[in-house]
Amino acid sequence: SICVYDLYQVFTVESYSAEYQGILDTMTANGDTLPTDDVKNIQNNMVVSLVNGGFWAGMDSLNVYATDGDEGAALLNWKTLNKNTAFNSPTFTENQGYKGNGSTSYVENDLAFNGGANFQQNNASIFRMVYADDTSARLYNSTGGRSRSPTNVSIINGRTSVSSDNYLNSGFSALFATDNTCVLITQHLQRRSSNDVRFFANGVQLATGTTTSTGVPTTKPFNAGGYNNDPSIAAANDAEIAISGFGASFQGNESDLNDIFTTYI
Repeated sequence: SICVYDLYQVFTVESYSAEYQGILDTMTANGDTLPTDDVKNIQNNMVVSLVNGGFWAGMDSLNVYATDGDEGAALLNWKTLNKNTAFNSPTFTENQGYKGNGSTSYVENDLAFNGGANFQQNNASIFRMVYADDTSARLYNSTGGRSRSPTNVSIINGRTSVSSDNYLNSGFSALFATDNTCVLITQHLQRRSSNDVRFFANGVQLATGTTTSTGVPTTKPFNAGGYNNDPSIAAANDAEIAISGFGASFQGNESDLNDIFTTYI
């Protein structure tokens, strides 16, 4: 903060990082309601931590749905400064995130998996924070999608006490993992090489796989509410997503990324 003086009063002007100020400026230009000052400070601290930790530069997409700004502010992708698209009125809850209705509503990312510089075939990850697990008894609790031709799939799908299938830049040969909880949990699906895939929950490795990569999906991921870019009832869920993004693998820094996200939430 900077103290500014005049002849009659002393007042404080908040000072934010250049990256976070750009986010606020875009929200203002879009006519969105900004977060409160307390949340701004917390969000700025998260951005500073991501920058200093080397994560910011390696992210192609970062969506922070858990905010006390309005729905428009929540849909802004902090990396691209473009908005996600909400279809069929998914539910936004202040300081928690977005969720589908288990049938037709979902949030689609503004950027395709192949639209950035960091998410590569053999060096990539999807990461998210799940605020609340799916309650619709679906098999899926997913973020991601696939290209139908060719079938390159990237989906993170961890669920409570269910051995869930996860894919990263491959065909339908899954890495199965079970989380002990999906409430306020950071999930990180990571590809380190052409045949090295790993799943982390809260910074702890839970599963490894050797599925060979086939390519990067060319579709925009569904960050909340849908599965396989197919918002049909059979493939929908109502898990509440607080944070969602993708980029480089961040190999060896899984615990640090988890710490930054959990400190924010």
